[in-house]
Amino acid sequence: MYTKKKTVFLDFVFIGGKCFLISLFLVTFNLFAFQKEEETNKGYIFFYDAGDYERALELALDSLQKFPNDEISNEKAQLLNDLGDIYSQFGNYLKASEYLNYAVEMLGEFPAADLNLLALCHNNLAFAYDWAGYSNQCIYHYEKAYELWSNNYSDDYWNMLTIFNNLRDAFIQYGDLKRGRFYMDKFAQYAEYAKENLIDDRLDLLEFEVRFLFIQVTFLSASLEEAAATQRWKEMKLLYPSVKESKLTRLDSYFLASLENIGFMYKTKGQYDLALSYYDEMSSFGARDFFEMKMEANKSIVYYDDKQWQSSLFHCNNALKFFDNVKIGTSELILTVIKAELLFRIGEIDESKKMVSEIYSIWTGNVVEFSEVGLLDINSLQGKNNLGYIDVLIKSANIIYEMALLENDDSLIQAAFNLYILASNTFGVFYLKGAYNPSLASKQGQISEGLLKILTSKTNVNIEGLHTGVNQIEKNESQQYIKEFLSKNVQNLSGSFELINKKNEMVLAIKTLEESGIHESPDLIRYRLLLDSIDNQIQEKSLNEFTSESLNFELIRIQEMLKSSEQILKYYLTPQKVFLLNINETTIQLFDLGKRDDIQKEVFAFKDKLSDPRLDFVNEAKVLFNKLLPSDLEIGRGKLVIIPHAELSYIPFEALVDSDGKFLIETNSVSYAYSLQLFEYRAKKKSSFYRKFLASYAPSYEGSRYTSIKNNKKEASRVSSIFGGIEFLDSEATKSSFISNMTKFKIHHLALHAEQADFSFENSALVFSNEEKLFFHELYNLNFPADLVVLSACNTGVGSLEPGIGLMGLGRALTYAGVGASIYSLWPVSDKETSILMEYFYTYLKHGHSKDEALRMAKNDFINKNSLKMHPYFWAGFVLNGDTSEVMNTPIGYNYYLVIFLMVILIVAFFWLYRRWKLRNLHK
Repeated sequence: MYTKKKTVFLDFVFIGGKCFLISLFLVTFNLFAFQKEEETNKGYIFFYDAGDYERALELALDSLQKFPNDEISNEKAQLLNDLGDIYSQFGNYLKASEYLNYAVEMLGEFPAADLNLLALCHNNLAFAYDWAGYSNQCIYHYEKAYELWSNNYSDDYWNMLTIFNNLRDAFIQYGDLKRGRFYMDKFAQYAEYAKENLIDDRLDLLEFEVRFLFIQVTFLSASLEEAAATQRWKEMKLLYPSVKESKLTRLDSYFLASLENIGFMYKTKGQYDLALSYYDEMSSFGARDFFEMKMEANKSIVYYDDKQWQSSLFHCNNALKFFDNVKIGTSELILTVIKAELLFRIGEIDESKKMVSEIYSIWTGNVVEFSEVGLLDINSLQGKNNLGYIDVLIKSANIIYEMALLENDDSLIQAAFNLYILASNTFGVFYLKGAYNPSLASKQGQISEGLLKILTSKTNVNIEGLHTGVNQIEKNESQQYIKEFLSKNVQNLSGSFELINKKNEMVLAIKTLEESGIHESPDLIRYRLLLDSIDNQIQEKSLNEFTSESLNFELIRIQEMLKSSEQILKYYLTPQKVFLLNINETTIQLFDLGKRDDIQKEVFAFKDKLSDPRLDFVNEAKVLFNKLLPSDLEIGRGKLVIIPHAELSYIPFEALVDSDGKFLIETNSVSYAYSLQLFEYRAKKKSSFYRKFLASYAPSYEGSRYTSIKNNKKEASRVSSIFGGIEFLDSEATKSSFISNMTKFKIHHLALHAEQADFSFENSALVFSNEEKLFFHELYNLNFPADLVVLSACNTGVGSLEPGIGLMGLGRALTYAGVGASIYSLWPVSDKETSILMEYFYTYLKHGHSKDEALRMAKNDFINKNSLKMHPYFWAGFVLNGDTSEVMNTPIGYNYYLVIFLMVILIVAFFWLYRRWKLRNLHK
């Protein structure tokens, strides 16, 4: 038995080419009678239902006064929830969130809490936060509501529909479609269960099916899955006659919103005529008021994207009429900034400035003159954050920047720069410091481009502005894996390798049980308790310094740590442009390298030539050298650290050819880093504890589906012989032996197969004997405190190109597992050439050269001794990422100091005995 709750319907608006939440959202308003005076209760409920919210608020506040301040009860929490709903009706979402947050905190501490009410409060609090402009708070509370409802009230179909819908909204708005799909898959399973139980109630089943299909259509549209989205719409449309016949007019909004979503999908795909046809069809489903505004707004966006400025302005003005008496979320702001840009496009500059002024007057609630826009700070914007607000800041900054260029006004340049900084700060609040997604990467790219184009313009930008801009960009880079790396390296510095090894074993044991479908068992509980105990022991021994400093990035710290021979080249690929940041001991320079499309074509042309040794690559190598290393850039003959971005990660810079016909590797050592933050940390912190030196692994693949690697055992043996290392060959080269030895050696050499999963990087794997695989997601969860890992296998550095992060290959997995440096390949390299190159590399490494210099010398030796194999295909595929320091000069911890101590004792003993002998001879 279930009770159908009263609901308030709102929905998506698609403005500025982006989806932001006005939300087709169901806020459940479940008012039950307290065990107090019936007349008072009926009072505020009656007036709320009658739409007299002022009287309802007055009576509800009066009821709240009757509860003692320190009382904790379900009744009081219900009243707080109702007050939140009443304040939402006034549009006072900040006040609503205060009462709802109070209710959540109170019920969270109450042992006898009504869990259904707690879920409802979490749900409504997320809604209030979103409408108040604090979208970064939403996902947590929606997920808490889902957890409570799904675990305890899964038969309440309407609340479950509500929370699935809200989670879908939240993840589309945040841009995390991958996480959203996780919930959509759960929803599809749940819907089958719910429809089976509603089979006897025709109207309820009809409503459930409409709402289920709506959620499917909107999510598939946001995912740009055209065939699936339109198929679901056809199924939904077939239900409309039954909806009309049953007079379920409240469901009309679902059909209207579905049409809008599909129109948005086609607009995003650039199919403008199809988009307009779906928006026009909204009229046949009775679009009025709110949906009429949305229809006009979306038509404005289509014409805007199609650069039909006058048509866009016409529909934009029609949409803005709706806001004469109604204020909803960021819709008015988005439409106003679009109007400002349209006015600028048609030459009405003064009117455009008035619109920009109006944007921030609406946002702040105070009159903001155009001259004051560039003086706003994060406090004056009240901390509001979602993709809509961020988009407003970016668009208005773009408008002011173009005005500055038109009017040659440096003060407008500064105003635009300040707005981009505000956009970056707002993004920093909104971004939850987890994995990037396409929407986050897009917004960060737009902000970066705005800041960098100002910093590289001909206007006079001081060094302070350069530092400010770069610091903002770096602070908002994807933090998910950086935090994991920092955490593991802090543990590694403690030298607790035995504990770390035990932790790795526990992590894999737990994961194995969970992946086999066991989520609760005595063994699993025991393993988790052991893991907690090990973590606590490691924490006690860890050095808890530097982590917070690393995440608080400062460009000046990078420059101060560089030696005279070192130079960092950091590339930024933004939506339209490519920029280069050059950092050396004395100089910081920023270059605009040109259009991204042009450089991208050259990158892929070069990459194609590298894949086949029969192809002439020199012309492409020279062109790309000139584009990526401009003539104004001073490159010394020392160490280059390259931090590539996006598609630049596919190419080895050492194979670029200068005007004299020399490879870059002939004049410079080249290494790579994934980010400036990782470069800084690796350069500052190095483990100094004793471990064995080298272990090499060469599995046998006979009898398996993998082809044998002809020279891998010979290669492993040669490498081990150079350092007196330990070999794990054939059946000894197992996954378990590798994991158990992770913490015992400084260097690990892996001559084995690797698999790259192009569409799911987490499933990329290293393949050991017996076809045992160590997956990316397993590596990421382990702690691997090696100084150097060499992946002598094919394509170990290449993987899927993830938005805002880069290539997610196995080399990157090693970094996030805590490895100091890794060598991996960018394409399949012959095992014969690999074996030769590796022998050269390890020989130079043993002679005390740094890792990057050893690899440079090895590559040059290969080129000089193999004149028929000078093509980069044979030698440039292996690249070094991470710490470049020497491995032979690293202190070896306790044993090192013990040897020194014993030597001192022997010297002292020698002189003491010598003195006694001398005295004895004198007496004689």
